[in-house]
Amino acid sequence: MPLFYPKELPCLYLAVLITSMALLSLSSMPASYVWVMDKGARLNQTYLVKMCSSGKRILEVPLEWSTVLGVDQRDGSVWAPESNGVDQIVHIDANGKILNRYIGYRTHVIAFDSNSGSLWVGSGPIVKLNSNGESLRNTGFFYAQSIAVDPRDGSIWIADGYPNGDLVHLNANGIELLRINADGGFYTDDPHQVVVDPGDGDVWYGNGIKIRKRTSTGRLLATIGGFNEPVSVSINPANGDVWVADYSIGTSWAVVRLDSDGKLIQRISLDQPPHIAMFNPYDGTVWVGVDGALLKLSEKGQVLETLTGFTTPASIGFMQIPDNLMAKLQYFITCMSNQK
Repeated sequence: MPLFYPKELPCLYLAVLITSMALLSLSSMPASYVWVMDKGARLNQTYLVKMCSSGKRILEVPLEWSTVLGVDQRDGSVWAPESNGVDQIVHIDANGKILNRYIGYRTHVIAFDSNSGSLWVGSGPIVKLNSNGESLRNTGFFYAQSIAVDPRDGSIWIADGYPNGDLVHLNANGIELLRINADGGFYTDDPHQVVVDPGDGDVWYGNGIKIRKRTSTGRLLATIGGFNEPVSVSINPANGDVWVADYSIGTSWAVVRLDSDGKLIQRISLDQPPHIAMFNPYDGTVWVGVDGALLKLSEKGQVLETLTGFTTPASIGFMQIPDNLMAKLQYFITCMSNQK
């Protein structure tokens, strides 16, 4: 027996079908926001940029001199050092509003621990702050060139550039556990030259013109040569691949991918010098800051996007979209509609 429907029903069914498909897509979408610290063209000019993972810009926060950012995965806020005649740490919410400035911290190095909601600040005395900017710990003096948090226990690894160049391991209370002379020191004061594998606690770091890998107890596992100036190290926590931004005063600019044992997988030549290469664990992409642009690469190293409008992208962080429908719907509305 044939069925008859009012004329409006097919449109209603179509709307329900489209809505259902959209909700299904949202529920499985590996979405994240991308934060970029971009050094401006003028002295003491920096811009904190928030983007969708597609590269669409959402907002921009002007800052004075700054070099690095840390993202709080709990609420999407960002922490960054800032110097404009007054040395301070600035806390910015997910919508770009400045929540507070904490005066008296002169540094280009920070590391945020989202598990405890604490912020490690160097150089000089390494200070641990809570999310209200209150000091929890004040450790010994270090010339910290980079700090990385081990998310398993809240301990940190420091590239200490003074006096001899040591790799130092402190526990979550700031007590020194281990000090290893980094033969050859650290190439630069880039804040991203140390990274900890969140799975096993192995630490990777740039050591002169080499990359080294050590266990959480300090045992040397690998020394990898063939680099010019490895200024940034990042890790894919799913398979242990390591991504290195290999800077050079010459023109041998590249992003290098190593496997979890340190064996070379690929070397991707670039037209501009890279300042940072960061793996996004929430969608498997790699973001590379070069002079004048931001590159988005696939997990296999294919260039997916070249985003212009940047001067010197110096630090990159990612914010995972909370696993709830409203947050994913907001992301869809902001990022998927009228892209770029």
